[in-house]
Amino acid sequence: QEAGEEQSTAAAQPGVVGGESRFLQESFAGRALIDNNGRFWMWGVTLRDARENPLMGIGPMNYPCTSPEYIGHPHNFPLQLAAEWGIPAALAVLLLFAVIFSRLVTRIRKKQFAGPEEGQFAALLATGLLAAALHACLSGVLVMPASQVTGMMVVGTLFGLVPFAPGTRGARNPRWVPIT
Repeated sequence: QEAGEEQSTAAAQPGVVGGESRFLQESFAGRALIDNNGRFWMWGVTLRDARENPLMGIGPMNYPCTSPEYIGHPHNFPLQLAAEWGIPAALAVLLLFAVIFSRLVTRIRKKQFAGPEEGQFAALLATGLLAAALHACLSGVLVMPASQVTGMMVVGTLFGLVPFAPGTRGARNPRWVPIT
């Protein structure tokens, strides 16, 4: 087929994202790139569980035990918090993340660090933390132990770099020492 024919075929199918585009229909894993892999269904089940148990939730990591739909986890961390721990706990965790992240961004913008390298490193770590938080809204990345350990290493490094107390300017010894 010529390029003009392929575009007209895709345009002739309203409501189909990408039409017959092989790029959007197939990936290296052999499944469609635009497929939600059942996430919308899992999120609906998770929202139902959060509505049915709004205060205490269904209990941590209880989807494999209690869900008749056989969901291991809903691939959305905020929804998982609301369903498993309850809506108040989910709101508290999200509020805590928002407050800490906004203070972090404020410190980065005001350049309150021992040196410029520490500020740049903190900005890179904060960008990675934000990317991981957004990724956790679409995947089960925060359920896996390797991701949890890596995330805590990033958060720990940020807490070591960022001056959260008023009037401080970051770590007292700004030189990085490799762990031996």
